[in-house]
Amino acid sequence: MGLTFPDRKVDEKLRIGVIYTRWNAEFVGPMFKDVKDTLSDNGLKEDDIVLMQVPGAYELPIAARLMCASQKVDAVVCLGVLIKGETDHYEYIASAVTNGLMDLQLTLSTPIVFGVLTCRDEEQAKARSLGDKSHAGDWALTAIEMAQLRKSQMGGVSAGKKSVGFF
Repeated sequence: MGLTFPDRKVDEKLRIGVIYTRWNAEFVGPMFKDVKDTLSDNGLKEDDIVLMQVPGAYELPIAARLMCASQKVDAVVCLGVLIKGETDHYEYIASAVTNGLMDLQLTLSTPIVFGVLTCRDEEQAKARSLGDKSHAGDWALTAIEMAQLRKSQMGGVSAGKKSVGFF
């Protein structure tokens, strides 16, 4: 069970943004590497991968907004890890970030991939950021697919021709 992606490389000029947090860097770092490597492995040039680092997950929505406004990106992947603690802080941050990123992508018509892990404890964060359960590479592929969809629907060229949808 899982998500599958079309087997195709990027054959057009795409710019993908990657925003990642310093908070919980031991978990975010490996996800960042997987995202960046997957983008490169699928044909994005280093100059077309726009990077931004922020302190924590709460800052991801404003950073994504600024990146979309200033960097002309076709999609953004936001990476962070939230670990439940003893207070309600976790719930407030998780809700604010989730809603902020969704509202932003709908407002700007720029796909924003939610790569924020919301974990119960550090063991779960470790398993989902470092192990076989990590979906970081899938987030990169999702960004490519959604960037191509955006371009095809906004007058761009996808797969060498004007197209609608993913194929």
